[in-house]
Amino acid sequence: MRRLALIAILAALACTVAGCGGQTTYTVAKSKSCLTERGAKTDDTLDFVAQTANGGAFNTELSDNSVEVVFGQTVSDAKQLQFAYQRFAFKNVQAGLSDVLRRYNNAVTLWHAHPSESDLALVVGCLR
Repeated sequence: MRRLALIAILAALACTVAGCGGQTTYTVAKSKSCLTERGAKTDDTLDFVAQTANGGAFNTELSDNSVEVVFGQTVSDAKQLQFAYQRFAFKNVQAGLSDVLRRYNNAVTLWHAHPSESDLALVVGCLR
C-alpha cells in the first residue's frame, strides 16, 4: 500500500514538473461578461499599467471598492504587469501593496482597498 502511494505521489510530482494539465488562460471578454451578468459595473477607465496590458484590461466597481483587472497574453506577461505595478507604486502605497495586488495565472488584480471576502470571491470566480 505504501509503495502504491509513493508511486502515485512521484507520478503527480513528475506531471507537475513536466507541466501536465497546463494553466488556464483568462480573457477580458469572458471575465467582464461574467461580472456584468452578476451586477458589477465595468468600464474601460484604466491606469497607466493597465493601458499597456497586451491581453486587455477593465475596471470593475463593486459595492464600496473597485478593482482593475488586467490581462497578459501569457503568465510571463502577467508577471511583468505585476512587476510594473510594484515598480510604479508610490512610496506610501508600497508597504500595503501585497494586500491589494494579486496575480492569477495571466490575470492581475489591483484593488483600490483591501477586498471583502465576497468581492474577492466574485472577481476571482469570474476569471474565465
